[in-house]
Amino acid sequence: MYRKDFFDAANVAYPSKQAEQGKWDWNAVLDTAQKLTRTTPDGKKQFGLQLRTGNYALFHWIWNNGGEIWNADRTECLMNKPPAVEAIQFMQDLIVKHRVVPMGAETGAEIKEASGTTFNNMLTKIIAFEWLFSGGGSQLGGVVDFPFEVAPEPKGKAAKVVPHMNGAGNVLLKEAKNPQSAWEFLKFFASKEADVILMDTGIIPPRRKSSEEHYTKNVKYPPNGKVLAEMARTARMTPSVPAWADFNMILAKEMAPVWTGNRRPNEALDEVVRQVNPLLKK
Repeated sequence: MYRKDFFDAANVAYPSKQAEQGKWDWNAVLDTAQKLTRTTPDGKKQFGLQLRTGNYALFHWIWNNGGEIWNADRTECLMNKPPAVEAIQFMQDLIVKHRVVPMGAETGAEIKEASGTTFNNMLTKIIAFEWLFSGGGSQLGGVVDFPFEVAPEPKGKAAKVVPHMNGAGNVLLKEAKNPQSAWEFLKFFASKEADVILMDTGIIPPRRKSSEEHYTKNVKYPPNGKVLAEMARTARMTPSVPAWADFNMILAKEMAPVWTGNRRPNEALDEVVRQVNPLLKK
């Protein structure tokens, strides 16, 4: 998601426009973030990009660089292979080398300085260009007083753009007291009618191709909802494994020093693989 007014003020092309011209790739992300990163007249640093570094934020970078998290049968972690290491190195460079992303305490200081202000002022103080979108992003419409759009996923080395999408698992328990009622609800929740409700409330982009027309024509925010509908077509779900909880803890612990420049990505990922591979074989 990005603020159009920041792009206009810096005379920088919107990510959506760059994508239409076939120019929106990783190099363009860096170039755009550099142009939007500046020091304001009152001495405050405005960063050009907010980069998520949590575990779930790593996967689409790796996929779009031609890498994978696991081998085909998910018995081996591939996060220390060249495509994955290169992707994480690019992320670290945005923070540590190029300084277009706030690092650690810098983000906390900005949030603290912005606390107690209006939501609009908080976003103005924190970031110029934030590259993430969740259902709640569409609910900014009517709340904030600045224009915003969603940015397409930038093109990497992979043949097609591969966004990361999460979902919610809705199940009917074997021991359910009212299984028929629960089943009727699950059928409704999976219906096109439910799609419309969820899209209109800003929770999700369209879950099926037949819902895309309603989303792009009737859902007001984000204004360029077609971008989300198109990205959903090639998105991949979280690559879960039975050892997911342990994997998550290991990955978070070993990667933490990477985002402050205190560890090289290849070293951290080698250690992740060393610890995770035995768990995958259990």
